[in-house]
Amino acid sequence: ALANLKIGSWVGLPTLTAWHWTLRPSLAYVGQGMIMGPRPAISMLGGAVTAWAFLGPLAKSKGWAPGAVTAWEGGAQGWVLWVAVGLMLAESLSSLAVTSCDQLISNLRSTSRWSKVSSVRKLEMESRPKPEIAEALPTSQLVPDWWWCGGLIGASTLAVFAISPMLSMPHWQTAMAVALSCLVAVLAVRALGQTDLNPVSGVGKLSQVLFALLAPGQVVANIVAGALAEAGAMQAGDLLQGLKTGHILGASARAQFFGQLLGASVSVFVTVAAYQLYDSTYGVPSEPFPAPVAHVWKDMALLMRDGLSALPESALECAIAFAVLGAVLPVCERLASHRYRIYMPMGMAFGIGMYLLPEWTLPRVAGALVNYAWRMCRPEQHDKYMLMIASGFVLGEGCMAIIGL
Repeated sequence: ALANLKIGSWVGLPTLTAWHWTLRPSLAYVGQGMIMGPRPAISMLGGAVTAWAFLGPLAKSKGWAPGAVTAWEGGAQGWVLWVAVGLMLAESLSSLAVTSCDQLISNLRSTSRWSKVSSVRKLEMESRPKPEIAEALPTSQLVPDWWWCGGLIGASTLAVFAISPMLSMPHWQTAMAVALSCLVAVLAVRALGQTDLNPVSGVGKLSQVLFALLAPGQVVANIVAGALAEAGAMQAGDLLQGLKTGHILGASARAQFFGQLLGASVSVFVTVAAYQLYDSTYGVPSEPFPAPVAHVWKDMALLMRDGLSALPESALECAIAFAVLGAVLPVCERLASHRYRIYMPMGMAFGIGMYLLPEWTLPRVAGALVNYAWRMCRPEQHDKYMLMIASGFVLGEGCMAIIGL
């Protein structure tokens, strides 16, 4: 079938096909690889080679994962997932620690510089008339504080009384999850503003760890806490970038606010309808839509509930080894110069490449190589057209997939 080209079987290497080293000719994934760029895509390829050419076959040959290759329970994919979770969790926490240390050091330096100023000089500076800070927009175009404060309180209350009965959770657990999501969203937004990277996966896993202390043994509550934290951090980051872009262009913040409210209201119905459409047609999870990230969340919650007993045989040792790698990578990236940093693997992308089947990674790598070759050969044309063409690949295949349903 053209949906999945089993090149290994064609050339007499069926083992490659058995371990899913096949090629899906999907322009949507090629477009994603073009947008991602070479470094994340090559990191994903490194994770795929590590998991699906070394760790997975090793686990199966040793009897640690006797089930089917793609089985989440007792199979190589489920076994490798624990190793990937160890790496990604350590990388996430290490990245948050590095970002927090950078912020702390910056604040201490500012405080130290101020403390060195003489008392007379401080009095002189404080007595000077402070210049008025002019807003780029008139007051009529700004968002009043009581709008977003009231909206935050109302949305939080709605979330508590909607999620609790739907998932049979005590109201206090849902309220704690919502409050925790607000706190970690602030941390994620600050990291995004300083580094242009939003550590959504890290804050989600961190929330699961913290909520395991607040409500031990509660798998559903643990998943909800992590999901709310990750969703909150992601949406807060999108709002930050959208409002900042509008501010630079002189757009009305109030108009953007109304647009965001309209989009959020419509998306409630569109996303649910789209999910129901795909679920009724293909089934979720299924072979075309395996939803691998759902297993990451589930296994993390089980680990928080059951402890190390939830791990399959020999997964702990490998998970610890890759967790050390995941913790070291952000530190090395922070200390390395830009010249060497671009050649270092990205821990989160490496972990994603480990738990995804290679057939989903290879098209992204192909797209990243197209990006690189295009930039080297025609840099001006690349800067002008690459993002539009890559976005067209993703959007076009997505629209046709919905029409094809």
